[in-house]
Parts: sequence; C-alpha cells; structure tokens
Amino acid sequence: MVSKYIIVCSLLKIRIRTNNMARRTLDKAHKSKNDEFYTQYEDVEREVNAYLDYNPHIFKRRVVLCPCDDTESSSFTKYFAQNFEKLGLKKLICTSYEKTGLRGRLVTLESDENNSGRIDIEDIKLQYLEGDGDFRSEEVKK
Repeated sequence: MVSKYIIVCSLLKIRIRTNNMARRTLDKAHKSKNDEFYTQYEDVEREVNAYLDYNPHIFKRRVVLCPCDDTESSSFTKYFAQNFEKLGLKKLICTSYEKTGLRGRLVTLESDENNSGRIDIEDIKLQYLEGDGDFRSEEVKK
C-alpha cells in the first residue's frame, strides 16, 4: 500500500559549490540554524522535478507535510503552495518551530478559500499550534 502522506522535511540533500564569500555566508546560516536561507526555491523545484520525471503521479492525491523553521519564508511552503494544482495535491500542511517558547504556526492549504478559481498560495489558512512546533512533537506527527 502506498502512503497518502509525503514528508518533505529532508527531501533535499544538495551539495552547493560556491566561492569562498558565499561559502562563509552559508556556513554562518548553518551555524545559526537558518535552514530556510540555504534551501532555495530553485533547489526545491529541481528536486521535485526529478521525482516527477521518475513518477509523474507521485504527488497526486497526497498530503504533503513540511516541518519548517519558518513557514512564511520556507521555499518548500512557497513551492508546494504555488504548484498545488499542478502536482495534484490533496492537502499541504506546513508547521514552523518557535524556539522562543511561543506557539508554533500551522499553515494548511486544501481548497480555493478566496474563490479565485484556483488553489494557490493566496488560499493558505494560518493557525497556531498548542506547542512550539517541534517536528518530533506528537502534535506535528499526528
């Protein structure tokens, strides 16, 4: 049986070749745990296209879960929201971790909320989690 869920938190394992200045910037982002900085939209698109080349229906009627550092700046959130209909997704769920002890965010996308005639990033619904949004928490795993 094929799972109806696809978890994309570790979808990309990309080695980035850069000059020394860019490498230092990436290293600084890595040390500060700013994952959203070095997972670029183009990288997500390239990797998803590789999956689609292998199986054009891999995302059809699936729920995609993206645990993110920040749902607003996440390239994963943006890509899957903007390509929701093209990929044939059933639902997009993105959570964000709030390391300051506040409540994490939960964004979902599954229908045309603004009646524009298409499901896209403008239809995202924002809620807050009870906990901090850690991807290991029961709240995110359920």
